[in-house]
Amino acid sequence: MYVRCFIAAVLMCLVVGIDHAMAVVLNEDAPQYVNQRYGFSLTLPSGHWEASESANSDGAVLRSTTWKADVRAYGTMGYSVQGMNFDAAVAKEFSAFAKIGHKEMDKKARRFSIWGTDKEGRDTFLMCYFGKEAANVVIVSVPDGLASMDFEQVTQSVRRSFRPGF
Repeated sequence: MYVRCFIAAVLMCLVVGIDHAMAVVLNEDAPQYVNQRYGFSLTLPSGHWEASESANSDGAVLRSTTWKADVRAYGTMGYSVQGMNFDAAVAKEFSAFAKIGHKEMDKKARRFSIWGTDKEGRDTFLMCYFGKEAANVVIVSVPDGLASMDFEQVTQSVRRSFRPGF
């Protein structure tokens, strides 16, 4: 009896692990990330991407050697847990930037985006869809001094393809 329960538990972990690993589809023609926990997705420009998914399925870091860019995509309940409304979440994310070049806010659609330079000197784009209980966030960054064309192309691809999970 105990052996069967143990085997069932191991099989369940394998199935969940396989399902979890399938959330990142990184073929070079149409690399895509789907966050199954928070239900959002995005498509990356074609090229070589490597993914590192978080253990709790909140999100992933996607790194490209083709584009020399990093994309962090994740869901979070942090804003609601901390009692933040839309304006407080915007203020928190704005504070992570040393310089803001452009920002867009749409309270009705509950989304905002920021382009600028973060405090570590990286060109950075952040987009957030702010839900009642959770938020979907994607951040594109390129180390200072690398081709801004990479940043622009990756940012535009992510921006056009990002589909929030609510």
